[in-house]
Amino acid sequence: MNYAESVELFRQHLTSLYSEQEMRSLIRIWADHTRNGLYSKLLSEPAFRIKEDEIRHLQHFVGELQKHIPYQYVLGYTDFCSLRFEVNSATLIPRPETEELVYWILSRYKSKNDPISILDVGTGSGCIAISLAQHLPNSTVYALDNSSEALDIAKLNAQKHAVNVLFECADMRLFKSKVKYDIIVSNPPYVKELEKKKMKENVLLYEPHQALFVPNHDPLIYYKALAQLAKDYLKSTGGIYAELNEKLSAEVADLFTPFAKVELRDDFHGKPRMISAYK
Repeated sequence: MNYAESVELFRQHLTSLYSEQEMRSLIRIWADHTRNGLYSKLLSEPAFRIKEDEIRHLQHFVGELQKHIPYQYVLGYTDFCSLRFEVNSATLIPRPETEELVYWILSRYKSKNDPISILDVGTGSGCIAISLAQHLPNSTVYALDNSSEALDIAKLNAQKHAVNVLFECADMRLFKSKVKYDIIVSNPPYVKELEKKKMKENVLLYEPHQALFVPNHDPLIYYKALAQLAKDYLKSTGGIYAELNEKLSAEVADLFTPFAKVELRDDFHGKPRMISAYK
């Protein structure tokens, strides 16, 4: 099987699920996962043929995608902030928008040499906490999640990247801290239940609903908890950062009106998807 035949395999089985551009991107992702330099070889040499075991692996990959399984779960990992994280169905798949949230924090703190205490609320795979720990070596990072299964993965990722993150299994609405923080950061659940009908099957069928959805009657439930955490546990010069639902940006900002400085920031699509607030 050469590159053209692999593209045709994707077209035969996945056209109803993915665009042409997405399918070619998935071929690249599969090839980069399978063998170093394989994708470049397939592109540069039209007659180059992949091995029999690689064909079987490609067919399995396509078969799993047909079931709407996210490719990150098929491969068992995803890349985030130039680091590789293990993921499974207990953890939300990290998104590029969340990378922007991390880079926003780094832009403000990376040049500072003072010790920094950080709390990541709803850590999931640990991608935010571990990325910040990696890039802010003077930091002490705490992370909590109410899923012990997600924390198992987060702990593996922290060990893999040789960073020390202090994990705790707790519901953010009930969490009591013994310390105060320079930074509280969170990518909490914020998708209304009524928005499920607009979402793709690979999200609805496989990603953890407790990390995604909020009740229609109380969509700010976790932001209320975050505002309280910020009030109780931020240091006097501390700041909170959170990802948010673009349709709820104004309402979320209103929760932080007691703070001295509140800033909404657009993502790379030009949508208000992040907020910071300082005492």
